Amino acid sequence: SLDFAKGNLLAAMLVLVLLAMAIPGLSRPEVHAFYYLWYGEPRVDGGYLHWNHRILPHWTPHIQRQYDHLKDFTHSPPGYLHAPFYPMRGPYSSSDPEVLAAHMAQMRAHGISAAVVSWTGREEVGTSDTQGVVTDRVVPLALRAAEQHGIKIAIHLEPYHGRSPRTIHKDLVYLHARHQHSAALLKMKRPSCVATGATDCPSLPVFYVYDSYHNAVSEWGELLCEGRPGSIRGTKHDSVMISTLLSPSDQQLVTEGCFDVADCWCWDK
Repeated sequence: SLDFAKGNLLAAMLVLVLLAMAIPGLSRPEVHAFYYLWYGEPRVDGGYLHWNHRILPHWTPHIQRQYDHLKDFTHSPPGYLHAPFYPMRGPYSSSDPEVLAAHMAQMRAHGISAAVVSWTGREEVGTSDTQGVVTDRVVPLALRAAEQHGIKIAIHLEPYHGRSPRTIHKDLVYLHARHQHSAALLKMKRPSCVATGATDCPSLPVFYVYDSYHNAVSEWGELLCEGRPGSIRGTKHDSVMISTLLSPSDQQLVTEGCFDVADCWCWDK
């Protein structure tokens, strides 16, 4: 959240600048900041959302055993939030246009060029995040606020139950149709096209894909590699697809799965 300590905001910015500088064809570095749309509070949403996030089990069993005493623990807003810092404006709602406008203005003032907003799937098919929160209805509000403050929006495809490259194909069709005409939607040229020296590379919407390693490389290849029957490449739903990795050892997912760029949340030494 943008109301947290400035030092933490700047640290996040520096990580993302290094990613952007590695993309061919950019005349200047772009700063992309992850911005989560899943927060709620009683005045706007009828209750707290995500501020009262339950503690999730650690994925490594022997580490989880150290924290078994917390398995039923939930946070209790407004006094105790699921957040390392307390927002200056208190636990806010991501659906509040005033909050969105203030955050977009803050990001613009700090040199952030694009907010990468969390999207938890199509509301029409009943998808949500692990806390039951749907952000599909909030994305249009974020785009509207971004348009007003001169900042771009990229969409962060979050996990949902049953997600796969095949369902993401449907998601891309839906998101293109719904948001492609927004002036705030971030569009970039595919690095592989720019690298050829071509002058007619199209500008395409940008999507980050979280937890892409949960699906096989071959499945991603069917969606993202050129010449495959179900590929988006060269179609009206073509996009710049950025894979979020947790380890450099996952790079095969990017090269053989035909992602355009990798964003590594890497904890490996």
